Amino acid sequence: MKNVLFFNLNRITYQGGAESYIIDIGNKLLESGRPVVYIGDFRIILKLFVIIGFLLRNISFSKCKKIIKEINHYPVTDENKIKFSISSITVKFICPFSLQRRKIKSLVKESATIFVKNEFIDMMFFWLFMPKPEKKYAIIFTSIKYPETKTFRAKIHNLFYLGSIYKFFLKRYDGLIVSNMADYDLLISHFKINKEKIIYIPYGLDFDEFRKKKIDFDISGLKEEKRKILFVGRLEEQKGIEDLIKIISKANKSENNYQFIIIGDGPLKEKIEKLSREQENVIYLGAKQHGEVLGIYEKADIIVVLSRWETFCYVALEAQLSGKPVLAYDVSGPNEIILDGVSGKIIKGDWKEMLKNLDVDYNFDKNYFAYKFSQDRVLEKYRAILN
Repeated sequence: MKNVLFFNLNRITYQGGAESYIIDIGNKLLESGRPVVYIGDFRIILKLFVIIGFLLRNISFSKCKKIIKEINHYPVTDENKIKFSISSITVKFICPFSLQRRKIKSLVKESATIFVKNEFIDMMFFWLFMPKPEKKYAIIFTSIKYPETKTFRAKIHNLFYLGSIYKFFLKRYDGLIVSNMADYDLLISHFKINKEKIIYIPYGLDFDEFRKKKIDFDISGLKEEKRKILFVGRLEEQKGIEDLIKIISKANKSENNYQFIIIGDGPLKEKIEKLSREQENVIYLGAKQHGEVLGIYEKADIIVVLSRWETFCYVALEAQLSGKPVLAYDVSGPNEIILDGVSGKIIKGDWKEMLKNLDVDYNFDKNYFAYKFSQDRVLEKYRAILN
């Protein structure tokens, strides 16, 4: 049986949504008898992304230097989580006649179906250097269009992802896999993609594995009588960190019964650290292991998702699978996961409207989400593609 191949220039051990998705699907396909291969982990490209982040003023120079040094020491795999084989791309690949280049191109030729992450640079790299496979699909992990273009980063993103070159790449795939209807509609309206080529597959989770992964985590200073508001996410512009700061600052101008718990790391970490020092009801935990995050959901009363754009939203899904309501802005991803008024609320306004809804309680059956977003349903669709 020929390989199923996932292509992603990022390292598989990066704890992002795309990588978690590939690990889950890859492991399950392997268990069902399909040989699975991952090609990626191109560290030079990762360093380039960090430098671009510095140039766009997303990270400081000292942070940039630190991350570049750390990149060389990141693990290639995690044997406890990842069961399929991994082929890393190094600078040797650039040499046309190198053994590594021949090996990787051979893997591509031997694969029946290839799934490529939709990052601009990933798709360009694959088009430039890889042989044409039997079947090739792009999985839309990265938002194609940023709806808010206030920052230089967002403007540059839209310039590349909505342009004719990206359209050229998209047109060369046998299928495009989307996890939300906003991307589905955009591919049709903006890129003029035939709808028969677009496959709608929301993310899924194995509910039994989800429960097993939970690790009880003790939070120092947590008060039983307080209403605990939890934020989980990367501390950057996209995740609405500025809105989170506004919500907390405004709430604390008057007496309230809140404790804010914040989990995550990123370019805006210093702002959150400063906030936690100044506001005694803010607990900043930094980055946590996934199992610990799942355990912390249990201690929260409500979860806030402040993202300005998403493709999907694992936080919203995991929170509701834990029986916890979610407040989120009306953006693609969260607005297709949350049952508005039942398992949380879709906020049509801004952070002020979010603040008004922190005290609302919701009662719902978490098993609904275990069924609707089950990993088995996702695997059925992938098996249909492979067959």
